[in-house]
Amino acid sequence: LKKEYFLLLVKELLNPAYCMFQYFSESRLYWFSPQTFESSEMFMLIGKLFGLVIYNRILVDLAFPLALFRKLLGETPTLDDLTEIDCVAGRSLRQLLEYEADDAEDVFGLSFEMAVDGIDSILRIPLCEGGSDKLVTSENKSHFVDLYVDFFFNHNCAEQYQSLHAGFHDVLSGANACLNLFTAEELLGLVSGCEAYEWPVLRRVCQYKGEFWDRHPVIQWFWEVFLYEFSEEQRKNFLLFLTGCGRVPVSGMSDIKIFIQPVKSGDDYLPVAHTCYNLLDLPMYTAKEILSSKLAVAIEHNTGFAVV
Repeated sequence: LKKEYFLLLVKELLNPAYCMFQYFSESRLYWFSPQTFESSEMFMLIGKLFGLVIYNRILVDLAFPLALFRKLLGETPTLDDLTEIDCVAGRSLRQLLEYEADDAEDVFGLSFEMAVDGIDSILRIPLCEGGSDKLVTSENKSHFVDLYVDFFFNHNCAEQYQSLHAGFHDVLSGANACLNLFTAEELLGLVSGCEAYEWPVLRRVCQYKGEFWDRHPVIQWFWEVFLYEFSEEQRKNFLLFLTGCGRVPVSGMSDIKIFIQPVKSGDDYLPVAHTCYNLLDLPMYTAKEILSSKLAVAIEHNTGFAVV
């Protein structure tokens, strides 16, 4: 149940009720919330969790940006990293930098401050001494963008990140030298996988239990629906439904071991995923159309474990 434990723990830690992380709906990514009620020990726990995920070679669908892994490797995030998280702010800053006229202060009306979501109000934080009264001009706009990016990644969440960083490197203390051999993209891949989908490979590595085998009629219906009738998004959702992660190990799809076993529950029942074992309970449906409908419902409303 090791894998199930990690998946449930991650889901709980990202619960908005704790205000530990801010969710950006356009990018579907999380970043540290500047206002949180949780102690630094909780963020250290999350850092240790990230380290344990790598140590135990478990894929967890963490909706965190590449910038986090850049920072864990000692790299400096850039405007591109900010754009990945906060698409609106990133595009606005890029538009400012690309504006060529000399009246930026009139067109954009910005000062050297950053708006931050508080608990019950918007806070305006100066990015430098006297920043609230210092206008952004065509001459200083690059400096403003640099300060904005630096504040977002390094000052707005300094205590939370430092605790996470300490927990992460505490778990992997014996491998810190090896971590420097990885790029941020590779480190993200170790935690959350990649998007190198090769769906026919998934069929080749699938194993069957009971009376199921590759040429069993229900299994043939299953793969016809999955490979040729489902959309790409539905296939990814199935992977999330069955394994707890909608991405692929960096070693490739062949490294995913899935199992399908028959259950005689009848046409009225949905398939059930045992995420900790990558095991699918597939009812012995009497028609392909029924299988397609029930499977679509199951993956659309999945909770990760034992959907009935």
